[in-house]
Amino acid sequence: MSAPLSRRQKQVLDAIAAFIKGEGYCPSYDELRGLIGVSSLASVYVLLKQLERKGYIRRAYNSQRAIEILPKRVRGLNYCDEGHVLCYFSGDGCPACGMKGAA
Repeated sequence: MSAPLSRRQKQVLDAIAAFIKGEGYCPSYDELRGLIGVSSLASVYVLLKQLERKGYIRRAYNSQRAIEILPKRVRGLNYCDEGHVLCYFSGDGCPACGMKGAA
């Protein structure tokens, strides 16, 4: 089981999920900065790193919009057939497995 979230970490995870549900893709770090009300991109990076370390998200290397909320953490999102949360802006399919369908 994953470590519990702080209030700020939960706010970040909820903001990512709400943005994905509304827009269909993940927020950039700058958009996320505005959503959670912090002044620095470094703060966003630290919070995302903490969520990743606790097992709530996975980030793709060198890509701002490739934040994956790991399955069973947040309901009501778009999943590929393999159960990966689709939270990126691309028509190429799931970045984790390449599948195009949504479950």
